[in-house]
Amino acid sequence: MPKGWGQRTNKLWLRTNETAQFYFLVEYDQLTNLFLHVIEKPRGGGKNPIKLDVLCTRRDYDDDSSTCPICVEQERGPMLRIVTPVWVKQIIHPNNVPGSKWRQINTRDGATGEQKAMFAESIEDVMLWNIRPKVADQLISYLSTGGDDVNPTPVDTILDRGFRVRILGEGQQRNDVFSHEHVPGVPDAVLDARKNARDIDEWMAAEFTDEMPKATAAGGAKKAAASAGQTVSYATGPDTDADADEAASDDEEFNFD
Repeated sequence: MPKGWGQRTNKLWLRTNETAQFYFLVEYDQLTNLFLHVIEKPRGGGKNPIKLDVLCTRRDYDDDSSTCPICVEQERGPMLRIVTPVWVKQIIHPNNVPGSKWRQINTRDGATGEQKAMFAESIEDVMLWNIRPKVADQLISYLSTGGDDVNPTPVDTILDRGFRVRILGEGQQRNDVFSHEHVPGVPDAVLDARKNARDIDEWMAAEFTDEMPKATAAGGAKKAAASAGQTVSYATGPDTDADADEAASDDEEFNFD
């Protein structure tokens, strides 16, 4: 996974037809809500800028917008997002990469029932996951039903088993599918990661706070109003042309209540 601008902990970013198998490190009531803007980081060589999620310096919608240089520059306010650490077991790719040591596995196509080869990249490490609104809705549904719409049974934890998220489609047709492992169980490595994890609020503050490079606010604004030395926070996405538009949050809103 790529390391990028301002990045300390690797981020969990998936492309179309990729699946991540992971475990939450914190309980559902400890998932961190962040106010995020979308900005563009310029790149040389005639490449398209990368869209990035940037943490607003406001902590509430009622806070004075003049306290955040990006709020001053953009017409739109920040969007509420959930960011949480997860322990990622592996990422399953639809295609292999020459020279990789990814393990070939056979899976069944849900639409055709045919067997198809996929490639599993072992991660076994902690990453930060920016949860998209539609995935947050699926997580809320899981807490309410236990993943069973026929005989719904509410659950009170997300720490007893693994989960998966799979990306289907692209652009406006993108669909993030969240699912749970039916058999409970947590590897010792996950238990160790939870035990050794730092305070979640301190972690997020240390992860996202830094000096902000010059950037252009997405949506046709001029230049970010941050002066040299302005302390703001940001998260990064993949540093590739193919993923430039996938790095930032979409415009959907959600309510976790």
